[in-house]
Amino acid sequence: DLHVTWAGCYIPRIGRVSFLSSHYATRGRPVKDPEFSKNLGANKILARGIGDMATKLGAGNALVFYGGDQNIIDKDHDTFFGENLTTAWDELKKYQNTGHGNIDVIASYDRDKRVKAKYIRALSDKKQFMYTDHFPVEAGFEIRLLPQK
Repeated sequence: DLHVTWAGCYIPRIGRVSFLSSHYATRGRPVKDPEFSKNLGANKILARGIGDMATKLGAGNALVFYGGDQNIIDKDHDTFFGENLTTAWDELKKYQNTGHGNIDVIASYDRDKRVKAKYIRALSDKKQFMYTDHFPVEAGFEIRLLPQK
């Protein structure tokens, strides 16, 4: 089953914006060790579904963003398996540990190249313990506005 949560909105001068989120299966990494790759097929199917949704929702001048626990180290692998989404980590060539390596991402699908990642960071929970095994991740993007009508 494909499990992707999403919401959308319309923002004047930006257009339709959709936000997708999902959680990849554990032990689904593209590595040789069968213990860590036994769910790789499921993650490839999920990545294809995310890519298909992003393509559909990102048609025309619409924008799509994605956030998720990929359970795949983004620094070492394309966590979307060739789908047309780019993580802010990859765009900025900056990778931080999000709790279990660099496995939590924020990404954009931008067919018309109006979106540019400006920053991404994993936030430590040292000041306020979050009772989770992952760190929150935040990213900022610059969006070129649509022409006024």
